[in-house]
Amino acid sequence: MKENPLNTFWSVKKIYEDVDVHSQIHCEQCNDIIHNHIDCPICGENYSATDAHYDLYDNEEIVKCLNCNSKFSLLSECWYGGANVILVD
Repeated sequence: MKENPLNTFWSVKKIYEDVDVHSQIHCEQCNDIIHNHIDCPICGENYSATDAHYDLYDNEEIVKCLNCNSKFSLLSECWYGGANVILVD
């Protein structure tokens, strides 16, 4: 069972709603995702590079904005299409 990132001792975490994550595909024939970008709610950079070089549909990983080094954990069902995320340490 995935641990709820909101359950932290003496800590209140802000939820960021409707954060856009964009996938970049290798080519239209294979349709493999090779990189992801985020419209980062912390630094305000649109289409900022992330450390996620894979399809986020299959992973429940933490995604890091490479512009400001903020790390996000997914709270909604999917990273793509306006995700609800929380800032993690």
